[in-house]
Amino acid sequence: MTYVKLIFTIVISLIVQIIYFTRKNSSKSIDFFGRKIGIKKVLNNELKEGVELFCHPMESVRYSEFNYVLSKIEKTPVRVLDVSSPRLFSIFLSKIHKQAQIFMVNPDPFDIKETQKIIQLEKVRNINVSLSDLQGLSCTTHFDLIYSISVIEHISGDIDDVRAVQLLEKLLSHGGKIILTVPVDKFYREEFVNVPLYGTQPKQLNGKYFFQRIYDYDSIMQRLIEPNNLKLIDMSWYGEKRSGSWQNYRRTMPKSGFIFNVLDPLYMDFFFTKYSSWNDMKGFGVCGLTFEKV
Repeated sequence: MTYVKLIFTIVISLIVQIIYFTRKNSSKSIDFFGRKIGIKKVLNNELKEGVELFCHPMESVRYSEFNYVLSKIEKTPVRVLDVSSPRLFSIFLSKIHKQAQIFMVNPDPFDIKETQKIIQLEKVRNINVSLSDLQGLSCTTHFDLIYSISVIEHISGDIDDVRAVQLLEKLLSHGGKIILTVPVDKFYREEFVNVPLYGTQPKQLNGKYFFQRIYDYDSIMQRLIEPNNLKLIDMSWYGEKRSGSWQNYRRTMPKSGFIFNVLDPLYMDFFFTKYSSWNDMKGFGVCGLTFEKV
């Protein structure tokens, strides 16, 4: 990125922030928190990472997903398990629930390294980070809160999404909550890519790598709800206001690059909304699920 492009991106980001912070939106606190960390990174001589985080603290649909998960954490949890969620959420949670002990697990060593750098920068004391997947977790350890933000849809192989939720159930204390978010659309589909984006997906017979599932209502019921013994206490829907607008937005990103990404908070604020039911959804969106172990 040239200096001219860098300055232009920062200016656009500042304009976006001003507009975004004048609107009523509960994601402001996490957005602002991420941008502050970006400034700290710049001052810590991590210029590239700092500018990127300042201008683009979280991906588009995370604004809806983070809102949802935060809204379901009604009291300070004691032991928390974060299964590979975007790192900013748990670091933010550690600041507002200082008595909680948060365990973050992720099978991606690069992600772990970046998470540890921010934890050290923020001087966080109540987070433990572990390079592990679900199979590496001991079932003798239990948590009163487990969340996994936009992760379950990527799990495949010997352990798929169905089995993953069942394993999380075993790790949950009685009376505890599991909070999940997954992408949805009007029709279920599975997406594949040419290179393994996370380094954990097995190669398919066609030479491609599994990327993710996009769920619909029936597949959520059949894969995430019916196979477990948990009590579903909430199911929420967030999605595009006009069918096809999400795909149009995503198609523009590769052409415009990082500059376009800084518009994410405004796009989510103006063109995404919460729906009262699946039938009201126009197209692409996310589903939030909250379970309780009784």
